[in-house]
Amino acid sequence: MFEQIVAALAGAPQGRARTPVRRQSRARGHCEAVFWRRTNRQEMQRILLAAKRYERI
Repeated sequence: MFEQIVAALAGAPQGRARTPVRRQSRARGHCEAVFWRRTNRQEMQRILLAAKRYERI
C-alpha cells in the first residue's frame, strides 16, 4: 500500500497545475473585492422593497 502512495506522490505535479484558463480571469480569493461592495441599511431596504414590488407583479 505504501509503495502505491509513494508512486502517486512521485508522479504528482510540482507547483501550480497548468490548466487552461479564460482570458482576463483572476485567481480565486483575489478578485472578490473588484465586483463586491458593502451595502448600508438604507440600500438594503431599497433592494428589499424593490424585490417585494417585483414579487407582487
